Amino acid sequence: MTTLLPGEFKFNTTASSELADSRIQLRPEIPTPIRKSSFISVPGVSGDYILDEDAYENTNFTLELICQVGSEDDSTISAMREKIAYTFDSGGYVPLELYFDPNRVYYVKTITGPNFRLSGEWPDILLYSVELSVKPFKYFSTGYEKTLPSGGQSTVTLTNPTNYPSKPIITLTGSGNMDVTIGSKTYEFKDVDSSLIVNSEIGEAYKIVSGAPVNRNNKMYTRDFPILLPGENLISYTTASQFKIEGRWATLVG
Repeated sequence: MTTLLPGEFKFNTTASSELADSRIQLRPEIPTPIRKSSFISVPGVSGDYILDEDAYENTNFTLELICQVGSEDDSTISAMREKIAYTFDSGGYVPLELYFDPNRVYYVKTITGPNFRLSGEWPDILLYSVELSVKPFKYFSTGYEKTLPSGGQSTVTLTNPTNYPSKPIITLTGSGNMDVTIGSKTYEFKDVDSSLIVNSEIGEAYKIVSGAPVNRNNKMYTRDFPILLPGENLISYTTASQFKIEGRWATLVG
């Protein structure tokens, strides 16, 4: 995790210091995501029926940025504009770290911008803004991973420090049939061939072969994917020669 000074940020793999030391001018207002639900009017019944999706919409915010190019030369300013535009040209969600929210990672997609304007008083100062769409949850960057060997059956307690259920990533190493129990819920996996990654965030089970994921949903014999509820979660597992769990703690942005 990058340690950021006031005004700094990291967009995907690019630090703001690489963009002519760009800085956030004002801390942006980030609206709290709206919960997805529908109100359905039922004839003869007082009040609407609420259809809740147990999910949230994206929210938008704008970064107002400033950098000092260090030259009044048009070609130098143009080159920096091109570099900034390329940095924010994201085809999908990318991680964003912000100085005012340490140890948290946002996932964003550029909507508009960067929109540039020059400072009339200082010709080498470049002002620009970027509007971003952000996924509803921001993730903790540290303190949520445990890896344990197993000689048969083992247990581990993982504490979810947030108010929201976590969708973990579990990696099982070994072959054959395996069980993972979280609280009172048991998840069954059969005929595992050397390893299995269970990614609750995307709802997929897969194995990495030659650097690429290969679908292994047929190894799961439980309909639901594992979740970690707020507070302590007692986890037990059998057969796996190694068990790794990433808690992926997350809380709403805003």
